[in-house]
Amino acid sequence: YGSKSAIESARNAMDLLDEEERGLVTNNETLLAAEDSYNALIYGIDPEDIYSRLHPEYSNGVTWYESNSMPQFIDLESYVLPYIGDNGSSVWLRLAFDYYGDVSIGYTTISIITDGEIYKKDIDTDNKIANSKNGKYWEFIDVSPDEADIDMLWKIVYSKSAQVCFEGVSSDHIITLADNDKHAIHDVLLYY
Repeated sequence: YGSKSAIESARNAMDLLDEEERGLVTNNETLLAAEDSYNALIYGIDPEDIYSRLHPEYSNGVTWYESNSMPQFIDLESYVLPYIGDNGSSVWLRLAFDYYGDVSIGYTTISIITDGEIYKKDIDTDNKIANSKNGKYWEFIDVSPDEADIDMLWKIVYSKSAQVCFEGVSSDHIITLADNDKHAIHDVLLYY
C-alpha cells in the first residue's frame, strides 16, 4: 500500500500544477507507468490480454495496431483514438481525430475536457480530410502525438468525465467519451 499512496501523492501533486509548471516536469511518463503497473498488479491486467483487444492490420510492410472498438470507417461516428504503427525496425504512435455529423463545422481546434481541465489542440487544416455523403459530413485528421497529447490521452483514461469539443468556424460539436473509448485509449497506450 506504500506504493499506492506514493503514486496517489505524485498524481495529486501533478494535478495541482498549472500548464507552465507541468511543462517543466521531465518524468511524467514515470508516474503514468507507475499508475499502469499498479493497476496491472491490482487488477491482473495481462499484456497478452491487451494484445487480444487490438486489431492488427497489414499494409505496405507496416502493421497497424488499433483498438477493436476503433471504427473501421471515418464516416460513421466522431472519435479521438490512438493507434500504433510497426514496420519491423521502428514503432510509432498516431492519433486520429474524427468529427461526423449533420453539418460541416470546419473544426480548427479540438478541446479535450477531463474532469474540468481543458486541453486545446490547434489543427493544421491543410492536412485535414473533409467530405460529405448522404447529407452527413465528416472531417478527419491524423497526427503524430507529442508528449502533451500523450499526457492528455492518459488523463482521458483516468478521468471520471471526458468530453471532446470539435471547435469549428460555423459551430462546435461535443462528444462525451464513454468507458469503452477510455479502455481503447488505455489498451493502445499500454501496448505502445
